[in-house]
Amino acid sequence: MKTVFTIILLLIFHLAQGQVRYFQREFNLNYVTPLYRHERLNGGIRTHFNFDANNPYYFVGIGTSYKNPALASPNNTADRLRFIRLGSLSNVLANRSHQYARDGKALNVQGNSITEIKIAAGNGGYVAVGAVSSNSVTGAIATGGSDVLFTNLNFNGFVVNSSRIDIAGGSDIAWSIKRSNTLAGGQPTWIICGESKQGATHTDSFVARVTSAGAIIWCNRFNFDPGGGLFNSAHCIAKQLVEDANGNIYVVGTLRDNTGNNGTDGLAFKLGPGGNLIWANNYHLASDDEFQAVRVTVDNNLIVGGFTNFTGLYNMQITKLTAAAGAIQFQNILRARNGNTTYPSKCYDILEAPGPNYYLAGVISQEGVNREMMYRTGAGGAGINWNSYNPMVFSVGFGLSYVPDNNCPGIAYFSSLKNTNNPVFSDSHIMKTDLTTKTCNFMFPKAPSNLASNLVRFARPRRMQPAGSVAGLTCTTVTYDDKLICKVDCPAAASVITPADSKLPEPPKANSKLVLAPNPVTQNLHIEAASLPTGAYQIELKDMLKGNTVLQRTNNLRTGTLTTDLDLSTIPSGVYLLTIKSGTLVLQQRVVKQ
Repeated sequence: MKTVFTIILLLIFHLAQGQVRYFQREFNLNYVTPLYRHERLNGGIRTHFNFDANNPYYFVGIGTSYKNPALASPNNTADRLRFIRLGSLSNVLANRSHQYARDGKALNVQGNSITEIKIAAGNGGYVAVGAVSSNSVTGAIATGGSDVLFTNLNFNGFVVNSSRIDIAGGSDIAWSIKRSNTLAGGQPTWIICGESKQGATHTDSFVARVTSAGAIIWCNRFNFDPGGGLFNSAHCIAKQLVEDANGNIYVVGTLRDNTGNNGTDGLAFKLGPGGNLIWANNYHLASDDEFQAVRVTVDNNLIVGGFTNFTGLYNMQITKLTAAAGAIQFQNILRARNGNTTYPSKCYDILEAPGPNYYLAGVISQEGVNREMMYRTGAGGAGINWNSYNPMVFSVGFGLSYVPDNNCPGIAYFSSLKNTNNPVFSDSHIMKTDLTTKTCNFMFPKAPSNLASNLVRFARPRRMQPAGSVAGLTCTTVTYDDKLICKVDCPAAASVITPADSKLPEPPKANSKLVLAPNPVTQNLHIEAASLPTGAYQIELKDMLKGNTVLQRTNNLRTGTLTTDLDLSTIPSGVYLLTIKSGTLVLQQRVVKQ
């Protein structure tokens, strides 16, 4: 009976500690009937402030479900916002779309970016942005063709409130939203950025600070003229923004002269917490240089992802800028080469993970087929490896989020793929990879190809104008379906194992005997284990993915402390299980080799 009870406790323990190592899941309207619409995710997050008793975090995706004229009403009338929430084990908790209307007429909707509302209970919900546009099917009209969509969603993804924001009578789209640390009247705020196209003459970038109800605290639009001083001849698009610990706001995007003489350049600018412009630069290398994503780095500077049309082929590009002035610290073109073939690729989101390593998500074209892609680099921007995944209908719409699980850290990847039942259609897609870019079904990253680049920075003159007005929207909700492509759970948490003892293992206490540094490791791994019996100890390192042993040695312990170093410089990057054993005593801990 004691043994059975112990087994039950072990099962409960592992369920409580369970984590998913890899998964891939796709989403559409109905896989059984079937009913399909084109859809894709344009962004997503691993939550930090939303949780419950069974899920320390969620995977949350935001995107668009496009109307299908071949389906019956209401599935043929309007594009919808997509919201998907998964538990930490990839189980589906919410999978729905929202159709927004003005004056009772459904607008076309796209969802581009989402972030969290923080409350102590862990169920604050989310705010998301995108666009609502005119819909010829229903007769709905948006000012200038499209307005910014702002929507507040509760814990389960149902709409709390929603509004459309008109920037300046233009065609407006919000591309990014982030939770801000800056309060207004003691209340939390959020910052958003995007574009406001003013007819055919020019496009302004805009940045706004708003409340959780979508009320504007301030909203400024900017134009960075390439020359002439009129500030109405450039197309400036703000694609993503980020905030530092002091409340400063950094925005990246693109700048193009209306005449096309200067091509397209990367754009970056910095605002103070009140929206005042501090600096603005454009960055030029080739005929088409685009900045698409930005994050604040661990050393309080900026890492920027994008692409360049260098040598007549699009390639991902990574650039690090100083926060103080936008000066270039490093830059590198990341080519997707396999053998003698270089494939065109573009980056649409970037992420910093411990190391630091940087991860760039986007699209690659292989043999004429668009596929999801991720490139991994080291701290200096030099490529480590890249991987391509599922074929896609679309070539845009990507999001990355770091997943710092104790036993299986990785990257949450939000995008789209060709429907695995009917590849004519596009499905929303969420997957988790490990830190080497591997995921279930795609286990073979390719070698990097780095190409030195020479981006040149130019300070920009600018125009800044206040703008923005808000009007309400109504909403209806539709539930969607999902399909699990593949899933691999994490191995059980490391622990000391004493087979003769039927007590429940206590991993945290047992693992306190074993200290590894550094971990993740690039070359030498230092090992210390205290309070051990004397004797011979076998040290083994096993590849957790392939199952093969890559290192074995024996150390004779004459005191109570085992101290040794392992040279891992020749071992491939990956996740390994370190085992130290003597008789019935076993110490185990995961090692990440970079």
